[in-house]
Amino acid sequence: MTSHKPTRSDSANHGWGRPSSCTLGILLSALACAGTPILGGCEQALPTVLPASVSASQGLQDPTTKRTEPTRPVARQLASPPAGNLLRTMIDDQLDFIEQQRELSLERNAAWQIMHGVLAFGRDFQVLHGDQHVNALDWVLAGKPMKGWTLRKGSAGLRAELEPGKNGQGHEDQWLAVVSQSGIDSKHSLIVADRQYQMHDVLTQAMHDTYDGKECPWTLVGLSQYLQPIDQSWEAAGGSRWSVERMLTMAGGAEYDPEYGEQLVNEGACGGTHLLIGMAMVLARYQQQYPDRELAGGWKVAAERIAWAVRTARANQLPDGSFSIRYFERPARSRSVGENLGATGHTLELLAIALDRQQLAEPWVRRATV
Repeated sequence: MTSHKPTRSDSANHGWGRPSSCTLGILLSALACAGTPILGGCEQALPTVLPASVSASQGLQDPTTKRTEPTRPVARQLASPPAGNLLRTMIDDQLDFIEQQRELSLERNAAWQIMHGVLAFGRDFQVLHGDQHVNALDWVLAGKPMKGWTLRKGSAGLRAELEPGKNGQGHEDQWLAVVSQSGIDSKHSLIVADRQYQMHDVLTQAMHDTYDGKECPWTLVGLSQYLQPIDQSWEAAGGSRWSVERMLTMAGGAEYDPEYGEQLVNEGACGGTHLLIGMAMVLARYQQQYPDRELAGGWKVAAERIAWAVRTARANQLPDGSFSIRYFERPARSRSVGENLGATGHTLELLAIALDRQQLAEPWVRRATV
């Protein structure tokens, strides 16, 4: 095996089960959700669709987008997908540019954007407090103020409140998912209203708040990081019994009805990619803990939905290598650069978690990175 100098994309750690190869996919996904100047955000509204046959040079420039300095690194147009050190260098260049030139501020930005920065860059992500750089997670977990970070004591722990707009938590258990992937242990201290808690208290409240029809992608991510063992059951509000396997069946449909399950995925946030990411992470954890068990029930449902999504993402991939803005429905591109980049980022994040290293090195995946 050829050795190389360690780089940002090698050393990035985004939690258990995430290979370093997924860094760019996570970054693009996080940027799309955070609403940077060139990206429109993680919206549920139907996109403005162009036929998939439109060339990559048409319809991608948003006339309202202002150019900002310094000049963004431009991906080279290559006859074949980049690989090895070349691809690694291109990824590192983009990571360095975004982290160094797109500074977020506690005075100007809210938790929605800042937590997406944490998702992309991990536990050491810094923001400005006045003219000083501070660690974003250390700051907020110590109980210091951040717009949109709203936690309150619940009946079983700490509940992160949902807030409209792109300031606070936009999906149930989203903060649990982000923090758990950053390397923060479930016993890590968390200060709310001058009282000391642990991240475990956020987990126990999320489990207590499980119900039929809950939007559970981010709950699944948090459970994949903190729940030991992963196949245990618990009592939720109202006395109902829940488990990760039951959540997988609720979100992905029954094993005997794949068409309905695929419909459920397509109706999910960002084309269902968040649900599939949660499924992939809990499934990987389950297979790590029980490598000799045959998949059945909700675990088999998760494996089948993920395999279908990977096949469909490849089938719907556009000629320029980007992924469809209609995700697993059909090939399509948008007039908005943000929608195109966001869809490719979300899909890459899923692939980075669902595929092994050999599969991630396949040309169709590498084409999507540039």
